[in-house]
Amino acid sequence: SNPSSYYLDTLLDSKLDSLNCNNIYTIVDACNSGGLIPESQDTDRLIMTACGDGQVSYEDSNLQQGIFTHYLLNSLNNANDQNSDGVISLEECFSYISSGTRSYTAGYGPGYQCNPQLSDGIAGQAVLYPSIGSVYTNRVDNKLYYSFYLYGHGTLKTLNLTVCSLSPTVTFKTEEIKYQLVSPTGFGYYSGVIELEEGYVAGGIQLLAEVEGYGLVTINLRHGDSDGDGLTDFFEIFDGNGLDPTLNDTDGDGLLDGEELNTYNTDPLNADSDSDGLLDGEEVNTYGTNPLLVDSDSDGLLDGEEVNTYGQVNYKG
Repeated sequence: SNPSSYYLDTLLDSKLDSLNCNNIYTIVDACNSGGLIPESQDTDRLIMTACGDGQVSYEDSNLQQGIFTHYLLNSLNNANDQNSDGVISLEECFSYISSGTRSYTAGYGPGYQCNPQLSDGIAGQAVLYPSIGSVYTNRVDNKLYYSFYLYGHGTLKTLNLTVCSLSPTVTFKTEEIKYQLVSPTGFGYYSGVIELEEGYVAGGIQLLAEVEGYGLVTINLRHGDSDGDGLTDFFEIFDGNGLDPTLNDTDGDGLLDGEELNTYNTDPLNADSDSDGLLDGEEVNTYGTNPLLVDSDSDGLLDGEEVNTYGQVNYKG
């Protein structure tokens, strides 16, 4: 109600005009904030507001902050990757923020709903935090064709791509690719080909990016699963403790290596993780017993004894 405390759209526009930036991101949690957009919007600017012109932006005692701000802060961890490119953009964040804010404020009763606003003048996706997305690879004999997007802001210090070969032996080739100069900042779309020696078959890749801003952000992204077991080649080679990146079931127990690590918590290097006389895959796929318990039904007999000695074979019922 005090005009001296108003922040006018013309004032915001002049402040944004004075910034020497390629892209400008403005987020406003205030009453009537959507009214700032018509005068302040421009190319290379993204403006997100808590509500429309003539609307109130509410704080909530249960949330202990503004409702719009609450959903804004939670959006990076909860927004959906709508285009499945591996990164969360501000546009995708806005979908989460808008839906949450509208739903929460509507709960106050008729006439209370806030409608967050977005003006997006950024070409392509707007991604603030350094991220790599839309990774694509195509292996043709000893050649690895690749493409990806590097998003974010800051100073690009390092951008390396390493390709591995699994046949005839495990070998690696690393190239520094930030000198492709896809843009003045180094952020943008990268594509190319890495060629290994004749006779070697290209496998997965590892992308290493280091971006310096308020601090050093390191991205270490692994891509490519030659044996289709749900684990990348680089994970199996460096962190698999003996997993074979050319076999999808290293211990031959009937479960994929990735299933064992990520779904069943069994040992992908031990065919019978609980030593009860049944293979892990038999327990999961055939008998319905627990591959981590020696006596799934607690009757005093090992699962393997029940199946192999006494013929009690069906626990799935």
